Amino acid sequence: MRATRRAGRLLAAGVGTVALVATSTPPVTAGVGAAEVWPTPVSGSFVLAGQGYGHGRGLSQWGAYGAATRGLDHQAVLDFYYPGTERVVQAGAPIRVWIKADSDSETRVDAASGLRASTGGVSRTLPTSDPMGTLRGWRVRRDAAGLLVQYLDALGRWRPYDLTGTGRSASPVTFTRSGGLVRLVLPDGTRREYRGGIRAVASGASPGLRSVVVLPMEDYLRSVVPAEMPSSWPAAALRAQAVAARTYASYERRAAGPSAAHDTCDDTACQVFRGTAAYRPDGSLLARYEAPATDQAVTATAHQVRHHAGVPAFTQFSAANGGWTVAGARPYLVAKEDPYDGVVAGTAHAWRTTVSAATMRARWPTVGAVTAVLVPERDGRGRWGGRTGTVVVRGTAGSVTVTPEQFRRALGLKSTWWAPTNTVRRAGDWQGDGRSDLLARDVRGDLWASVGNGAGGFSSRFRAGVRWSGLRVLRGGDLDGDVAGDVLAVRADGTLWLYPGDGRGGFRPSRQVGHGWNVMREIVGAGSWDADGRPDLLAVDGGGRLFLYPGDGAGGWLPRRQVGHGWGVMDLVLAVGDWDGDARGDLLARDRDGRLWLYRGSGSGGFLPRRQVGVGWTVMRRVTSVGDVSGDGHPDVLATDAAGTLWLYRGNGSGGWLPRRAVGPGWTGTDALL
Repeated sequence: MRATRRAGRLLAAGVGTVALVATSTPPVTAGVGAAEVWPTPVSGSFVLAGQGYGHGRGLSQWGAYGAATRGLDHQAVLDFYYPGTERVVQAGAPIRVWIKADSDSETRVDAASGLRASTGGVSRTLPTSDPMGTLRGWRVRRDAAGLLVQYLDALGRWRPYDLTGTGRSASPVTFTRSGGLVRLVLPDGTRREYRGGIRAVASGASPGLRSVVVLPMEDYLRSVVPAEMPSSWPAAALRAQAVAARTYASYERRAAGPSAAHDTCDDTACQVFRGTAAYRPDGSLLARYEAPATDQAVTATAHQVRHHAGVPAFTQFSAANGGWTVAGARPYLVAKEDPYDGVVAGTAHAWRTTVSAATMRARWPTVGAVTAVLVPERDGRGRWGGRTGTVVVRGTAGSVTVTPEQFRRALGLKSTWWAPTNTVRRAGDWQGDGRSDLLARDVRGDLWASVGNGAGGFSSRFRAGVRWSGLRVLRGGDLDGDVAGDVLAVRADGTLWLYPGDGRGGFRPSRQVGHGWNVMREIVGAGSWDADGRPDLLAVDGGGRLFLYPGDGAGGWLPRRQVGHGWGVMDLVLAVGDWDGDARGDLLARDRDGRLWLYRGSGSGGFLPRRQVGVGWTVMRRVTSVGDVSGDGHPDVLATDAAGTLWLYRGNGSGGWLPRRAVGPGWTGTDALL
């Protein structure tokens, strides 16, 4: 199903009074839902805004933090994120954790007093020395005959140790230490210290071996909870995390069954478990992993779990859901709006990143140079229509369709909930070479295209059309989702027509897309004003009301909504892309006294406070913006004066201007700039 657009609060700032108006019937409705098409920006990089961190199912850790600051206790937090689950206190039982970090097919521990080794019915306290001196370590390896126990002597030689009297063991070998912790030696020489025992278990064909820590569930959680949630967070959040982690481990233990070699693992594929501390090869402390605050959270919730239908629930959790939970494969993993995720600001809830088209090409080289990213559908929940469905990467040599998770992982995104914010700069490219071009109508009604050279001038021009007299014309951006810029025209009878560009400097057949538009004084192609990826229109009616017409991506509009009033004092409104460098589209507007105002877009269809950015603009006969003309990555403005000189006003990327310069004379015969 196509994404549902969710209307936010819309503010008109600076002109008139703030107006909040319900959706009204537009003078035009045309087109049907279509994929979002995000053309590659001229800069070659997409600026992505995103929501959430992780899969978004179940508990949001940042949401738990926010809920705790609102006064919810840990049980209320769990009730919200796992609705329909029961509160249960379970009996204590050990958990078996596969240490995936130990990947060298041997289980090696440091020698220590009180160290014991057990296998089958045999259990022995291991010696601390031999005739050569103090022992340095113990290990288990595997060969065709079984598991071999060895010790490292004072001279650095591995010696066999006959634990069973047969030279080999057919059963797993477990190291424990009376009254102390066991240090496991990892392949890089660092040590991790664990409670409980460290077990060597055969895995697959010889010499395959896995190291498994076996310990009480409550001791396991003392390492897991601070690894999954900062110990400085509120107690209610830490307790909710403790119950969720205990339940998740219990679910995995039940799924594994008693005959399995292990119940869970030590990394993010399961839950992060690093033991009590880590040490360097020289024995110096590297890090401690347990913390008093999380120990207290584990103790305060001892043995508490959540059940559904009589068994431990699948209590998935992630860092943040961005404001909406994601439905999972269980009835208690539901999709719903989350009022707690975002209460505490953080880059897990909302984030921004830049991804280059070159990086995309490197990930999917068969597409060639990337020309656009398409999002055919979203889940319909939250900003921009929610999380993406499949993603299409389009290029000069072809396209590739990937799952949302494949796209996220390939580009290192925090979640599948994202939208580009800077593709409006491509609107000025008329002939498909990545540079901004200018369309102008002469007094005879012919339409001319001046080809941008990417450095603030034009290399050539050609006639793009004839018989355009009597029309109100404007550049609309890519309105129909084919990555080529389009032109809109209002005829004398008020009908609105779409003239689709072919991406090579010409047009495809036109079609009517509405009627009743003669009541509008100003009409502006605003790019994706509400940041959903579909180009929109802004229009001022005779009463000075400003309306947003959200594009449907196929050349038509969804229901309009009023976003301001008092705009009757403006005789010019321009959409200039991201004028102030905050990755949101902005407007420039000229009042009747010649003052120029910057209206900063909010990124969700409204405005931030305006500010004056110029005076004396009444001397300019025609004014337009076609994106970045000068090639510096910032949008610019073009204007003709009464003498027919075309001027380039270069934006500085932070809301102001660089010195203007004349592009050329001879523009007196022009009656419209597009």
